[in-house]
Amino acid sequence: MEPPLPQDEKPKKPRGEHAIGFILIPMQVKLRLRKAPAIAWATMACLLDLEFEAKIKGGLHKLSNQTLAIYGVSKNQKQAALDELVKRGLITYTQHGRSSPRVKLWVHGLK
Repeated sequence: MEPPLPQDEKPKKPRGEHAIGFILIPMQVKLRLRKAPAIAWATMACLLDLEFEAKIKGGLHKLSNQTLAIYGVSKNQKQAALDELVKRGLITYTQHGRSSPRVKLWVHGLK
């Protein structure tokens, strides 16, 4: 049996078990995504999160189905979302065969 904690002390959460955070979306991106489908917004949020976590900013990001599933985008919706973001000038991507697409964000320096 563990000893009781003092009233003023809260138990510490182990690292990695924190509440889900948030993603900042630049105003230029918000303006370009006006009236875009929800899957485009979710995919862009995923890409901004990948960019934030990347050690080298401005590089290519591998966009897997598992990563997008966290944001509620299915593998069947991924292609439509990527095409929508390309159409709005926010990303470019390359895909070779059945591998995950490599996506380049163009949010730095948007006007």
